[in-house]
Amino acid sequence: MVNKVLVALWVNNPTSEPHPATAQRNQYAYIAGEAVTLAQDVVKTMIAKDNVLGKDALIKAKAFDESHQVSASAAAKVAELSERIGLTDKHFAGVEAV
Repeated sequence: MVNKVLVALWVNNPTSEPHPATAQRNQYAYIAGEAVTLAQDVVKTMIAKDNVLGKDALIKAKAFDESHQVSASAAAKVAELSERIGLTDKHFAGVEAV
């Protein structure tokens, strides 16, 4: 889906400089966070170029996320990292100190 959006962006404005995300269009995001960042960059570019995100596009994006578990994987990685470095404990300790 992201590749299709990037191609659509280029077709709409082929003389513009390519968006940095287009350099990655042939690569797969190995980390959930990379996929989320790439998707955010695409959406930001579309909005910046006054493209309207239709309800259908958002529904398809949500379905893609649910079928590939991108958000769930990212949340799990963050929770795992937080547990490993004790981020949550440090955060709560800082809040209690204030």
